[in-house]
Amino acid sequence: MLGKKNSWGFLDSGFNESSYNMAVDEVLLNRAVQQAQKYPVLRVYGFYRNALTLGYSQKIKELVGLEGYKKQGYELCRRITGGGAVFHGQDLTYSLIIPTKEYTEFASVIKSYRLIHETLVTGLKSLGLKLDLNKKGKHNNGSLCFESPVPDDLMIGKEKLGGAAQKRAADYLLHQGSIDLTLLHKSDEDFFDLFDKTKKAILDGFKKTFNTEFVLIDMSLKELEEARELSKEKYQAFSWNFRC
Repeated sequence: MLGKKNSWGFLDSGFNESSYNMAVDEVLLNRAVQQAQKYPVLRVYGFYRNALTLGYSQKIKELVGLEGYKKQGYELCRRITGGGAVFHGQDLTYSLIIPTKEYTEFASVIKSYRLIHETLVTGLKSLGLKLDLNKKGKHNNGSLCFESPVPDDLMIGKEKLGGAAQKRAADYLLHQGSIDLTLLHKSDEDFFDLFDKTKKAILDGFKKTFNTEFVLIDMSLKELEEARELSKEKYQAFSWNFRC
């Protein structure tokens, strides 16, 4: 039952366009703040079109080749979290909304980033992967997120497998992360099977690390309508996506 210390909400959103994916995370964060939510929520989702999401403060002029991406059909959408640009379409994306008063281990930006990625390592090892956290680089808002590993990013060999960005609102953390499935995809393996295996491994990692149980949650009709409206009015708007 939600509300118990070891119960977390889980929302499996499936595959949607970039603007709607970003809108849902904002609606969930607003709900947590407005309702003084006491439990974390993990959401897993994908993009059904290739997309490029930008960090909140990222400057458009930093993106070399932007016109080329647009000609290739990439959707462009700005996040409310920081960091650099992230390619989507062949990744598994997840978000965490955590009340940091109740879960004080997530109060620090750097420590929470490391803890979440350590949890992913725990879960993804069940797929037979040899993973490490990056120990080099420095925290920044680099142009392309996956070309510039920062400390505690998820690494497989010398390649960046997973990165993330955060936003704080009141006493809540929104952590948006991406796992590049192209580094795990075998030629004879169905992408959606890999997506589902990776999702299960992530859930298992959180269960093991936090001794938690997940309770399936949903969004109300009002929240779904709010997300659709936010998708159209904000995340598809030139004024938001080209704000800087």
